[in-house]
Amino acid sequence: MEEHNFKKQFGQNFLRNIEWIMNFVEAAELDKDDLVVEIGPGDGAITNFILQQVKELIAIEIDFDLVKHLNEIFEDYKNFKVIQADVLQWNIDKTIKDRDYKVVGALPYNISKQIIKKFFEQEHKPESLTFILQNEVALKYSAQAPKATFLSNYAALHSDVEYVSKIPNTDFYPVPAVDGGIIHIKNFKDNINQKLVRFIRLGFSQPRKKLSKNLSNYGYEKKDVESALVDLGHKDSARAGELTIEQWQTLFDTLQLDE
Repeated sequence: MEEHNFKKQFGQNFLRNIEWIMNFVEAAELDKDDLVVEIGPGDGAITNFILQQVKELIAIEIDFDLVKHLNEIFEDYKNFKVIQADVLQWNIDKTIKDRDYKVVGALPYNISKQIIKKFFEQEHKPESLTFILQNEVALKYSAQAPKATFLSNYAALHSDVEYVSKIPNTDFYPVPAVDGGIIHIKNFKDNINQKLVRFIRLGFSQPRKKLSKNLSNYGYEKKDVESALVDLGHKDSARAGELTIEQWQTLFDTLQLDE
């Protein structure tokens, strides 16, 4: 759709490389019985491949012009439905009800974290999320100790995250300033300890500084943090990124006991 008026506020950059589209759809691990939600289908380039493989596809698109276009090009597909909505405001339960579903999408880079947070905190969680994000952000979600990030620990509390691959920015139109990256998220967990989430966030408040220093700024005894880090097999000067999610849990439990 060469005549489309691209709207910067919606973060519209359409994937144009067929090979990358196929790789992305393959990463989503779809099958013929799946109900799939596609966020931001754009001009339908990815949608077209998904429809051939699944039982039903519900597309969530905010741009009225694209909704009209999608309804026209996929009017013969009985397994396709498009809903005009802002995904951050969209009521998942009202649409999906109690059915199993998978989510895919090339997300607007400026709200990708908010969208992922929405599904992490959704009561009726999907079977999987497969997204194209800004590559730098995709790497942060999938990072491992000793170079872990707050996002990778936050994601690990909620699920398993796999970084699939980078997509060069030149394979999108209009060409964005940065590369894209594919991540695949599955095995969602319930009953996340929000106190632990906040504790990890405090630890990453200044990632380049010592973890003991960061936590001491919020009331924890520096010597207690250093002692606990040594018990975990780290130096007392360890940074937040060096800990695994299991070690964060142990550190949290240890310091709570000492309060």
